[in-house]
Amino acid sequence: MANLAVQIDQLSRFYKSGKNQITALDNITFELETGAQVALTGPSGSGKTTLLSLLGALEHPDSGQIILFGQNINLMNERQGADFRRHNVGFIFQDDALMPELTVFENIALPLILIKTTAKEIERRVQKILADLDLAKFSQSFPPSLSGGEKQRVAVARAVIHRPKLLLADEPTANLDRQAATLVLDAIDKLAVEYNLTMIMATHDPRVYNRLPTRLELIDGKLI
Repeated sequence: MANLAVQIDQLSRFYKSGKNQITALDNITFELETGAQVALTGPSGSGKTTLLSLLGALEHPDSGQIILFGQNINLMNERQGADFRRHNVGFIFQDDALMPELTVFENIALPLILIKTTAKEIERRVQKILADLDLAKFSQSFPPSLSGGEKQRVAVARAVIHRPKLLLADEPTANLDRQAATLVLDAIDKLAVEYNLTMIMATHDPRVYNRLPTRLELIDGKLI
């Protein structure tokens, strides 16, 4: 179907721990339409981060298929997977993962530089998103001078500046107080709608999953 963004079919992922095999994901299947906004919930160790890593082409499954926007990412080699990520996927992590030696403007611009965007277009896009997220006054500031919530909003801007099709967020509000978390979630909501992003956000925070229309829950690697 043309409007399907994510097609997961009988996906499994295993890890070795000494002589033991640990099941991270166990034969899960689901589909998401383009523009879906999904909370991925479950306790620690349930497979949430593993699923996000697979969807972001950061690793390969042991069995099953992952088709994103009509492309089978299982068939991609490392170079093809990296190219797919650069153009189609945005990541937001629990830790903002900003580069402290770069300004806010430079941090946000990084994904555009990697896909060889012109300097004029970089300036236009970065200035717009800084204004949209009320971050313009921090343009030339360095991340260590910002609050946790401000840094995470910069991370949100960086994750979507290249207009990805898929946004993957792993516990993006876990380290924030209520007010800062609300501002970050508002920023994500605004950009997800504006860019028609398909979004999957791993969380165990009710402040997050109660805001999202769809919820997938993992328990011991199984989708329930």
